[in-house]
Amino acid sequence: MAALQMQVSDQVKTNMLQAWLVGLVVAVFIAFFTPYSDLVMQGTWVGLTSFPISAFFVLCSLIGVNALLSRWSKGLKPVELLLAYVMALVAAGIPSFGWTGLLIPYLAGPFYFATPENNWAQILHPHLPKFLFPQQKETVVWLYEGLPKGVPIPWQDWLLPLAMWTLFGVCVYTVFFCLSGLVRKPWVEQERLVFPLMQLPLQMVGAAKLERPFFRNIGMWLGFAIAFTVHAVNGLRYYVPWLPSFMST
Repeated sequence: MAALQMQVSDQVKTNMLQAWLVGLVVAVFIAFFTPYSDLVMQGTWVGLTSFPISAFFVLCSLIGVNALLSRWSKGLKPVELLLAYVMALVAAGIPSFGWTGLLIPYLAGPFYFATPENNWAQILHPHLPKFLFPQQKETVVWLYEGLPKGVPIPWQDWLLPLAMWTLFGVCVYTVFFCLSGLVRKPWVEQERLVFPLMQLPLQMVGAAKLERPFFRNIGMWLGFAIAFTVHAVNGLRYYVPWLPSFMST
């Protein structure tokens, strides 16, 4: 009996380890893709809202891949899919407006926007610790106006400030996670909050009790088709101007 319990426990640990690894890969993917989407493609801000598009895209992809894998082998369970999704959810905002997207411009902003009129050089700059901000004028100007052709990124001026702010960011997010752990029990077990933003992922992975499976619900597909058509046509209109637009004028 004890051997059987140990075997089951090892299997659970192995499955959760797989979920952690999938979540880690997903988080790294989001960390690279989000700045590319925001700054290079200049498209939709995939990490902006409280229900980030990037995390939702990851969830849909994981569900699809998991459904295919389940036909030939044992796929991830709903709780494991949710673990990977939550990791994607946390990672979605960090490279965007949750941290990096605002932090880096703020590091150079006090120097770039300093003018004789606002007198920031005399009033503000003496109080800014040098190890928290880039010090070279060219570094600040190039961040906002772009690098000259053939000039490499001046990493030597960025490494120390980014390292110090990263350390601070780790402390901030650690505090957030600790606070979440403190309020989890009263919120979940006593007040029984419903957490509406999590209801859709729960239904999609099959962790919620439904009269019909989520992906076999005709009403869901009808609502999805309407919303998808509207946004698809509006998006394609930027490339094909003669298409109709559903946007209000």
